[in-house]
Amino acid sequence: MRIRLLPILVTVYLFMVLQGCAMAPHNPSESELASTGAIPAAEPALDHYIAWVPRDEAQTATVAKALTHTALGSARKQAGDQLCGGIWIGNNTVTNVIGPIQAWASTENGGYAAWYYRISHLPGLKGCTTATDARVYQAMEANLPKWLRVQTANANSGKQRPMETVTLLE
Repeated sequence: MRIRLLPILVTVYLFMVLQGCAMAPHNPSESELASTGAIPAAEPALDHYIAWVPRDEAQTATVAKALTHTALGSARKQAGDQLCGGIWIGNNTVTNVIGPIQAWASTENGGYAAWYYRISHLPGLKGCTTATDARVYQAMEANLPKWLRVQTANANSGKQRPMETVTLLE
């Protein structure tokens, strides 16, 4: 197995450049929290990637977005290698993106200053014919950082979920 070093070096370089060029952000304390904002609920008929990127790992929204997409790409690759004979796994059409926005992760998410970022898309995955979407999503989720989770569509549930309450930061 040959390791392709160039893509790894380019990725590391881009992270360093993005992080280094960013202006020093204002890191508000918990006492500086703005009023609680309501983010539209995650539509139950869609699949979602929901990230609570710690702001000590990503000083800017751009870096939070890059970390999220890099983690998703890596998890897709690993799941494709494990279950699909090395085939790249893709998503269906993206329907909505929220964020990244500065927020305070809820207690169940760890209670830390974060970037909230949600990518919603039509249910299902493309590319893998040897495993069910459920198995592939499980394999992907096993390879994601703890701040990023997969929420799959619940098409059989006619229940409308309430608005997500996210404490926004100024």
